[in-house]
Amino acid sequence: MGMFEKDVLYGGERLDATFEQDEPFILYGVTVLDTPVPTSVGDATKTILQCAKRDAPDDRLEVVTLASAIAEKAADAEPGDFPALVRWTKVEGRYDSDATVLQLIAPYDALKEANPL
Repeated sequence: MGMFEKDVLYGGERLDATFEQDEPFILYGVTVLDTPVPTSVGDATKTILQCAKRDAPDDRLEVVTLASAIAEKAADAEPGDFPALVRWTKVEGRYDSDATVLQLIAPYDALKEANPL
């Protein structure tokens, strides 16, 4: 592995550093990487979320997470799932620890969002 090849595995803005827990944001797409990421508790799957803050829908950014529950959900993504208004939160997980999950709030409709009635 070359000097910068690990950047793909470890680099990127973190989901939990970009959005507060339960803060709604727009999800435009997901990418699940095939290469496992070694961590102190075993290998993890990196998921890249293409998203935007709710108040700046045209300013798209990518954030990453190693949360296994999000990776499992993202692996089942279909084009019709996007865009969506979502939030990340923590729920009681297996192994006596909290799990970080991605929850759907509603399908995202830019026109309706810009002109609420």
